[in-house]
Amino acid sequence: MTDETTTAGDERHAMKMAKKKAARDKIMATKTDKKGLIIVHTGKGKGKSSAAFGMIFRCIAHDMKCAVVQFIKGGMSTGERDLILSKFADECAFHTMGEGFTWETQDKSRDTEMAQAAWAKAKELILDETNTMVLLDEINIAIRYDYVDINEVVEFLATQKPDMTHVVLTGRNAHVDLIEIADLVTEMELIKHPFRSGVLAQIGVEFESMPTHRVLTEFGMGTSLRRQNYTQAAHRALQDALWHNSINMAEMFGFPKEAMIIDVEIAVQNPDAVDTSKLLEIFPYGQPNVTVTHGGLDIPRPDGLPTVIANAAINVSFDMERT
Repeated sequence: MTDETTTAGDERHAMKMAKKKAARDKIMATKTDKKGLIIVHTGKGKGKSSAAFGMIFRCIAHDMKCAVVQFIKGGMSTGERDLILSKFADECAFHTMGEGFTWETQDKSRDTEMAQAAWAKAKELILDETNTMVLLDEINIAIRYDYVDINEVVEFLATQKPDMTHVVLTGRNAHVDLIEIADLVTEMELIKHPFRSGVLAQIGVEFESMPTHRVLTEFGMGTSLRRQNYTQAAHRALQDALWHNSINMAEMFGFPKEAMIIDVEIAVQNPDAVDTSKLLEIFPYGQPNVTVTHGGLDIPRPDGLPTVIANAAINVSFDMERT
């Protein structure tokens, strides 16, 4: 390639970029309005809270006051919260409301109480005009389960939000009415997820800390009447527990089914006689782990082998991915 050819190519490129800049400048000249935005991050893909916290840190970097209300995370330690509270507490008010939702007890009245407290704090922070931005992290989940009234949220944002305050609302399954009033809506689309390749969530990628959060506990009992078959009794105990709940919890919490951590504890009088591989076959998805301990009952029978009674407990947890 000659110097003349290189020079000609550079000139064409410069002319092309100049035309693009002129076109963009013309468009930007028509964009003169400024306003506080209602911003919604939703969808099944990763990045909703991550992107929202990126905006919070931009505000902090520009010495603009901001605030965060977390509706779900409870007492879990997170990287963003620890950093903000330790380094930027003057710039950003950070409120993780109480214990979060009581997924373990599935106590709706308590969940509602906690969500209402979070919403009350959110309104207070939004009405404080010294806050440039307020992030309502995972509020969409609270709205989805009717812990916070969508009509109240929409009415407040539409009529009481200060004109120049930005409000960011995150979480899957954003309500259509919220999307309708929003200025900016981004739907994160799930194309690939490491869980489906057997890779667990990792600090710094999916979330900031490693705690698992239990969302379900179920119990069951099973018997082997005449065969003294401990595996059979354990299998029936698991089926009894699953009869109470199919443990199809992933969609409720916005995870792929492979992300469910399923801890199974079986109690029988002869733990060594239980074939755990047979029990693992019961679970078509998730990450099951079976532990067999001494317990249950062997009830003697005068005319044959004892009746075996097995007890089962199933705990379903998630590594609470930060999306």
